[in-house]
Amino acid sequence: MLLSRPLVVVVSVVGLTVLWGELRSADGTRPKPSTYAPAKDLIRQSETYLKRIGEDLANEADYGDDQKGRVAKDANTLVVIAQLLAMHDESNDWRAAAGGGMEAAHQLATSSDDYAEAKAAYDKLVAATKASGEGKKVGTDPVAEIGMLMKQVPIVNNTLRRGVSGTRFAKTLDANAAQAATLAAIAELSSFDKSYCSSDEDRALWEKVCGEMRDAAGEVVAAIRKEDQAKATAGLDKLVKSCDACHEKFRK
Repeated sequence: MLLSRPLVVVVSVVGLTVLWGELRSADGTRPKPSTYAPAKDLIRQSETYLKRIGEDLANEADYGDDQKGRVAKDANTLVVIAQLLAMHDESNDWRAAAGGGMEAAHQLATSSDDYAEAKAAYDKLVAATKASGEGKKVGTDPVAEIGMLMKQVPIVNNTLRRGVSGTRFAKTLDANAAQAATLAAIAELSSFDKSYCSSDEDRALWEKVCGEMRDAAGEVVAAIRKEDQAKATAGLDKLVKSCDACHEKFRK
């Protein structure tokens, strides 16, 4: 249910103090999630990750290092998606599931090296996606592992770029929009994680490059929905520039 006005409640989620309400900055300038990561696109990508994680966990004998690494990245990305959906300005089917889904995805991300623990966490995550009611309350405090998110970014970006290029564009609009929205969500939630920052200057730059990445990804989403391939490509170029600016300062 979409609240008519922001409700602010302090709660504890996976050991973190968070605030529930519409996602916004203190001065009200932070854009609404619907402008850069529509709920339907985030949900579509979450379904993609859930399916892939299920395939990776289908057989213990096949659960090797590649699968463990992919599950860790996908689960951390699901944390971010669930977190943003819980605070989204658009009513969405995941609102009730998002809090429990974020907890379960976090548990999966931190237990990905152990098959039995990962499988149990995955089953809990799937169950959480079917929750109904108001759901648990979450906010902007960092939950996902920032390093895993940064490893996921080029993977999603490369897949998105292939989808936007050439004749694939018209055939993969939904998948492209979902991937672009995911990059925007990663950028937005990463802006609250200052793990790589050691000074006020670092923090200001981090927020700037995360904002640029979010906005560029949002431009890609909008262009895809208008079936404007040229603008989608231009948005991707902006996104790469924001990533390059981040790497120049923070990559090491």
